[in-house]
Amino acid sequence: MQIVIMSSAVINLSKNVNLSAQDIMTGRGCIIGQSGSGKSYLVGVLLEELCKLKFSFCVVDPEGEYYPLRSAFQVIIVGGNKGDLGLEIDFHALFKSSIQNNLPVILDLSESMQKDEVLNKALSELYLVEEELEMPYLVVVEEADKFAPQTHRTAGIIEELAVRGRKRGIGLLVVSQRPANVSKNVLSQCGYGFIGKLTVENDMNAVSIFFSRAALRRIATHNPGEFSSFGLGISSAVQVKRMLTEHAGATPSLKPTVAGEKLVNVISELKQETGNVTLVGTNTKQKLINAYSLQSKIDEEYIRRYAFSNEKKEFVLFGKKIESIDGVNKKFISVVLAGVRLPSKHKNEYTEGYLILDDKSRFVLLDDKLSFFQGPIIGESKLLPEDYDVLSSLSKSHKKDVDDISRELGMGTRAVHNSISRLKLRKLAVSKGKEASLISYNKYLMQDKPITVAVDADPSSILNTRVDERIEKDWIKAIFPSSVLFECKRVLIPAYEVRLRHGNKVRVLLLEAVHGQVIKE
Repeated sequence: MQIVIMSSAVINLSKNVNLSAQDIMTGRGCIIGQSGSGKSYLVGVLLEELCKLKFSFCVVDPEGEYYPLRSAFQVIIVGGNKGDLGLEIDFHALFKSSIQNNLPVILDLSESMQKDEVLNKALSELYLVEEELEMPYLVVVEEADKFAPQTHRTAGIIEELAVRGRKRGIGLLVVSQRPANVSKNVLSQCGYGFIGKLTVENDMNAVSIFFSRAALRRIATHNPGEFSSFGLGISSAVQVKRMLTEHAGATPSLKPTVAGEKLVNVISELKQETGNVTLVGTNTKQKLINAYSLQSKIDEEYIRRYAFSNEKKEFVLFGKKIESIDGVNKKFISVVLAGVRLPSKHKNEYTEGYLILDDKSRFVLLDDKLSFFQGPIIGESKLLPEDYDVLSSLSKSHKKDVDDISRELGMGTRAVHNSISRLKLRKLAVSKGKEASLISYNKYLMQDKPITVAVDADPSSILNTRVDERIEKDWIKAIFPSSVLFECKRVLIPAYEVRLRHGNKVRVLLLEAVHGQVIKE
């Protein structure tokens, strides 16, 4: 689908150099130049122009260089020592609000010790937001050689955006002083770019696919702020105009008066969405979240009777009790409830089932008891695009020969073998000789949908890491590659936490309230 911005919207970089906003917002591009060539300055001018047009974007800022934009424009700063919000923000809510309110985001990773993990989490959420909204949104990645290096053995989120982000409206602009170290899968997707001064042979070779030999020789002589371009129909070198805001090297302090009412309101709402509603200088109570819970069949009285009967005695089988009930608190376990539609052997027919997963990617069964079963190992590790293709091929028959898969997908047999090996490691496939087949997880599907009821839950009462249906969708599609996911939402399992005290020692029991079974002791 072609996502259209007003055709009259242009980005002015210098005298007589105007770029199509459509091409920049949804295309793939690069800005490359050695240290001191002015590439960050060019990025700054580009972002200022986008702010003037009120287009939303996210700039990934590993060094904390782009916060001066706030001195002239309304932007949301996440992370760093000048951030409006911390990196624990609900990124799905952040990007949805950014797109819908035309508010750019500066993702400042300068203070983070886990830059890759935060970036992967953030951009994965953007990817899922855009599956729903499909609105033009640009991602600018500084120091792309660190976040999408050529040495990676598996595709990262930057490569995923480069290859598959366009149809969702996501543009990508990578910035680096070492193009030789940037993933070739990313650079090869770039349809336009600006190249500043380069003198290192490896880096010159990395951009040689975009220029003639004569043009490459000119690149080595560029002055700071001067760039050659490709893919934009510009024949002469571009000398970038002056920035409105200060460059980070000589940045004045932020001017909070620029943050208008709209920005203040959005930041406040995002803090509430994240569960962190305490504003500076105030004491605001924790906000309850609206959620759905599995229907509770066990009440607190039953739990107290159970706890009373399980208080420890002086001896294992008899003697006076040495423990007493110190407290019983209502808790919740966060899970994902998914509805899966599986194709039948007969055309246009299918069967439906329901699946529950917890935050450790375990299956939850709810027949006459609540049970947890470890599923395939996927977690944060993304499957490669070719692995999904092999999964899809295997889903069409019980067993398949590697040569057949190779012919069907147009992949080399070695690549198919490698893909199957990765799927085996993740417990998604098995193989013997040249034959491979999927591991079936159909036994974990329930025929009837569990009953859920609306609840208002205190976030502090949810025991485990937040499970998010948006993250789990890819996981479910991997274990049921031929299925259609017709429902996927976060639900809670009600539980009770019982504290049993013996002197200064406390023993904690956790009982789920659906069937009254002990989950943890």
